[in-house]
Amino acid sequence: MCCYIGACSNRWYRLTVCGWMIYDAIVAHNPSNFPLLEHLALPNLVDSTGWRAATLDRYQNAPKLHTLAFGGVPPINKDLDLWTRLTLLDVAQCNSKLKDVFEICSNLRELRFRQFETGLPIKLCSPPISAPFVEKLTLSLTQTFYAESGGLANVIFASITCPSLTSLFIEGLTGYEDKWPRDAVNDFISRSAFHLTTLSIKFVPLLDSDLIDFLHRLPSLVHLTVDDSNIPTNSPSPITSAFVQSLHAFPPTNSATNSSVLMKSLKTLSLTFGGPGTFNDRVFVDMVLSRWFSSTYADGYGPNTSNVRTTCLRSVVMRFTRRDVDQGIYRQLKYLSKEGMRVVVVGQAKT
Repeated sequence: MCCYIGACSNRWYRLTVCGWMIYDAIVAHNPSNFPLLEHLALPNLVDSTGWRAATLDRYQNAPKLHTLAFGGVPPINKDLDLWTRLTLLDVAQCNSKLKDVFEICSNLRELRFRQFETGLPIKLCSPPISAPFVEKLTLSLTQTFYAESGGLANVIFASITCPSLTSLFIEGLTGYEDKWPRDAVNDFISRSAFHLTTLSIKFVPLLDSDLIDFLHRLPSLVHLTVDDSNIPTNSPSPITSAFVQSLHAFPPTNSATNSSVLMKSLKTLSLTFGGPGTFNDRVFVDMVLSRWFSSTYADGYGPNTSNVRTTCLRSVVMRFTRRDVDQGIYRQLKYLSKEGMRVVVVGQAKT
């Protein structure tokens, strides 16, 4: 079977191999023509395994190859055109060799980090290295058994700088319960000085106060997604009345949190709440109403802004995974839907 796959290399579009033994069998006859290959993934190959010198050199004749996924960072051959074509890199390691990757890969726009399956520790890069062209950063977080300071989120936020970043996606896999690395995240934001427009946080336990503080540091945010539906039992959820109230276009001046308006440019909001019944529906509805203003109320500020210069919310999605929707309370949002806002409110699936 491996020989047959290798013989069809001119038809490869995506190649994923999880071990050297299988990979060596596939390339045993030295295929060198890959006119269609766009994605190469060797996700379980790490530095300790040892890289074959010509692992990537053979893909010099793969003109469409632009996505690489590895366990560790491969040796960098600066004469290989592949690096200048690379747009996405997915790795389960962080070390100083990434500095060469970031310098050579002028088209690298997306960077993904994940925890290696065996739970190998992630290496800290000190001082932090710059990824000047990366616009999208994704972290897939897995629970490990070593100190939280050595966890993926803590290490990555402390190890890299992304001045061009516009999108950040953070997802905790099943069972993830490490504390939110507040200091490392804040330092990452200050060091990078980016203008983030898209943020997605899924299945990551964190306090509402930590999320509010995080969002205060991201004034350019346009799209926000928060999903707490798969966090471990007894872990903190950021989706609370205090968090929802902080999104209000007119936050109360006597609030215990910062009273300035969060994310004045916010246009789309998606929340998924996994709690059984502690969500304050009226506070949520009032918040959404505060961020919708027709031209009558926005007179003098343009059609898309409120009288506090807050961008009009254009899409709101509210999902409940463990409770029903109170149709009476949410009736007001149906009127906004008729006026042009995209409104989706869904309750738990019926069995």
